[in-house]
Amino acid sequence: LSVRKEIVAFEYVFSPKQFFVTHLETWLGDEIVGMVKPQKKGDTGISSIMRPTELLFFIKQLMASIEQISNYIDMDVTRLYNAVLLQQTQIEDNKNTKTLTYYYIDWYCNQLLKHAIPGKSQCIIYCESKHCFVTMGGPDDDYGRQILDDEALNVAQHLDAALYTNRKELRALSELLGAYGLRLLTESLTSQVTRQIEALRKIVDKNSNILEKLRKSFKNPAEMVELTKNLVDKEDLLNRVTLVGVIYQFRELLLEAFNEVLEAKIPFVVDAITDFIDHI
Repeated sequence: LSVRKEIVAFEYVFSPKQFFVTHLETWLGDEIVGMVKPQKKGDTGISSIMRPTELLFFIKQLMASIEQISNYIDMDVTRLYNAVLLQQTQIEDNKNTKTLTYYYIDWYCNQLLKHAIPGKSQCIIYCESKHCFVTMGGPDDDYGRQILDDEALNVAQHLDAALYTNRKELRALSELLGAYGLRLLTESLTSQVTRQIEALRKIVDKNSNILEKLRKSFKNPAEMVELTKNLVDKEDLLNRVTLVGVIYQFRELLLEAFNEVLEAKIPFVVDAITDFIDHI
């Protein structure tokens, strides 16, 4: 591969090294996606995905192996890493294949946060002291097993939210997704909030007459109690407001982790930008 730059066969010119590097890029991308693809857990409908720290570790091991190959073949490994990893920060790569960004966005938005919504399957709550989301109803959580429904307990046995939302995991997720991937994730979260706000508006419109009467009866507690009983979709409204709060809390954790990654990797740039913003 290093001795012959080109091989001429009839009217074709074949570059062995370029052929090898191209296939190495494809192989690296396929390996990353293969590791991160969610796996179904039986008939529960719950998918498990590789934790960001584990995936980041395996990617670094793959990169170290490729660097060993570069000792024998003259190739630009930095360009190879940038080409593959930059594609993984998009929803699809250049072959229209789903990337790690797609799978993580789908899993966090449609698997993890779904079980933080009030309902029969809710088993995830935000823990202020741990600064992450945690799963109730675990083996050591007697109180959680008492208050959760069977559906939520089934989910709790297969999903430990703290393993995916603690500070270390979210920092690793920020490194994997990069700025582009995080922008896509926050856009997905924002679109969910937009849908919830639209649904809230419809509920408010449906109760507009009663709400107007409540506003005028503010000094009459007895009448307010009676009017409140006539409100419709009260439970739905509370659930949707709770979901908006859950989404924004998760978004805040993500941005905090991303800022920590930036401060660790480019501290001088972050300081310069922060100073510039502070003095505008």
